[in-house]
Amino acid sequence: MKSYLPPKTWEDVSPQFFVTFWSLTLYDLWVPSEAYTREVLRIKQLAATAAENKEFTSSKRRKEQERCSQLIDKLQDEQRRQSEHVRRVLAKLEKVKYLLSLGSLKS
Repeated sequence: MKSYLPPKTWEDVSPQFFVTFWSLTLYDLWVPSEAYTREVLRIKQLAATAAENKEFTSSKRRKEQERCSQLIDKLQDEQRRQSEHVRRVLAKLEKVKYLLSLGSLKS
């Protein structure tokens, strides 16, 4: 990797930082909380509509509400897991940033 970039690059950026930076995705850095909230609200409205739908049998209404409840639980769990992941990634970046600042003090 070092042979692909000018030597000056490695005076300012460590190989660890370089690899970390280029391996990150949006999933690693940001949680789309508003999108999760919108989707949960949409599913809640869908469940309410199903509960009021007189064309459905009581069994079908109950199944639809259960399906919606499971979807909401899955979305909320997914959001929680992604939030935890983002916190871990940001903590790692802070550690790399701190280590980089120590390296710049030596210069």
